[in-house]
Amino acid sequence: NALPRAARVHFQAARRAAGHLLDAPCRKWVLHGDLHHGNVMKGRDGWRAIDPNPVWAPPAYAFGTVFRNPYGAPGRIEATRLRRLTMLGASALKTSPHLILNWAFVRTAQSIAWTIEDGAAPPPTDLCLLRQLFDLAPLPRAQRTST
Repeated sequence: NALPRAARVHFQAARRAAGHLLDAPCRKWVLHGDLHHGNVMKGRDGWRAIDPNPVWAPPAYAFGTVFRNPYGAPGRIEATRLRRLTMLGASALKTSPHLILNWAFVRTAQSIAWTIEDGAAPPPTDLCLLRQLFDLAPLPRAQRTST
């Protein structure tokens, strides 16, 4: 298992949080599902999102990717940036900062899972971001335990 032991409790919490978030009554749209800097290209006709992984989810699902991008950027996991992105997402999507943080936490875990599924070790910065979002996200107490 490429997942460090310390991160397993975060993954268990993310799995439960994802179920809760997807089951919550809210408006849902068909979203790209894997929107990040590497999947946006400029062509003759303007900007295009490529390589979709379609998902039926609330708009905050898509915003969760913003926290991990641009990949490798300095300061990507600093607390001040995470708070700023949370407020930006909440304002843009007219939703609660808690919802933005919870989706960012779930999407970070999902990205790490895809990395492991591809046979690679998760980058330490992604694991650090997962830990920070776990600490920031207002998950219900029952979702924070490993039971």
